[in-house]
Amino acid sequence: MNRVISTAMLLAAPCIALAQSLAAPPPKHVVTAESLRKGWTMPKPVNGVVTFWLEAAKDHPPLRFRLMSVDSSPRTSTAESSRLPVIGCIEISTAAHPKPLQVIKVRSARKDFFPGTFWVEDVDFDGCLDFSYCDEFGARWSNQDFWIFDPATERFIHNGLTRELHELGPNGRLNVDPKRHEIEAVYMARQYPDAGHRERQVFQIKDGHLRLVREVYWANTKRGFRVLTRERADDTWRITASRPLTESDMGLNESGGPARPKKVTEATPR
Repeated sequence: MNRVISTAMLLAAPCIALAQSLAAPPPKHVVTAESLRKGWTMPKPVNGVVTFWLEAAKDHPPLRFRLMSVDSSPRTSTAESSRLPVIGCIEISTAAHPKPLQVIKVRSARKDFFPGTFWVEDVDFDGCLDFSYCDEFGARWSNQDFWIFDPATERFIHNGLTRELHELGPNGRLNVDPKRHEIEAVYMARQYPDAGHRERQVFQIKDGHLRLVREVYWANTKRGFRVLTRERADDTWRITASRPLTESDMGLNESGGPARPKKVTEATPR
């Protein structure tokens, strides 16, 4: 009986050695929520690949991320494009399972957007780290493609919230406030009085969806153009601040900057 067990162990030894050789080395440095608060800098690529380890959730094994870009024809705008080119991919694995558990194709308007715009944060305030990157942009806006970590499947997913975040189109990255559990979108200023223009909007998450709770916008009132702030209390909105619209609000310099229309006709949506 002992001879049979010894023979089986000898036969299994090469398989065990092969599995150990394929396994990823244990991580020395892992990106955590704490390291993000202190300030995290994404490592530089090695042979075109950015590699780092991420603790997406406590009580879950660290995940190895490999960000790779691929050659693609550069684009300058996607306003009229219905499908974005694949400009890279994200491979996600663990030390115990070096074969990728998940491979995400990265689609973006420009190949230089990835991995340069890749960012990690807890966007839905559930204690798990998520990631995003810029995939679409215009002269005054940009969109972020968010992937949220699902602890049940240990995968990063798209859902209704990520689609709503993608549609905001702020000027730059969204500002995520983990203390107040708020997400702020800041929009580029108009260089002329524009009734209905939103300077910024602040959202909270309720039942898995964005809920607007505060915004700053321009309005054409009897007192002229003004910058108004309104806030939501339960389901009731109230104006909490009002001041005149200034040239500084419109991004104009002391000499007046670009010429402005003599009159405003009607509200112009973003």
